Amino acid sequence: MNQNNYKYQTNSRVGNIRSAIGTTIESLNDYISNNIGNSVVDKNIEQTD
Repeated sequence: MNQNNYKYQTNSRVGNIRSAIGTTIESLNDYISNNIGNSVVDKNIEQTD
């Protein structure tokens, strides 16, 4: 019984870590996309001026 409980706790910890990493990667992707988008817009504005 204890061993099953331990396995369950370990799996949920791994799941929590995975979801945290997933969230971090999504945040980074959003951040990078926004920065690239902003720099492209800035360049276009400079060219038209």
